[in-house]
Amino acid sequence: MGIESRGGQMSALREQYVVGIKGRKTALILSRKRYGRLMEDLHDLAVVAERRKEMKRRLKKDGSLSARVVTRRERRVYEEGNEKST
Repeated sequence: MGIESRGGQMSALREQYVVGIKGRKTALILSRKRYGRLMEDLHDLAVVAERRKEMKRRLKKDGSLSARVVTRRERRVYEEGNEKST
């Protein structure tokens, strides 16, 4: 096994891989700083996903979220029908 590096002057991230006997990349080496940032990003995405689910639950509970999306055409036909009846 060995370590293979890839990266250049244009790349801010220098990728390092652990390479197996057959030359296949088996692992990626990250700095602790980069790993920490990735973990923070992952946590932030998990929080956003959970809040999104919770918001959908609240909207469904309140009846504010319809069961399906209404197209513009359907909305226009509905509004035209209501205008004629008034």
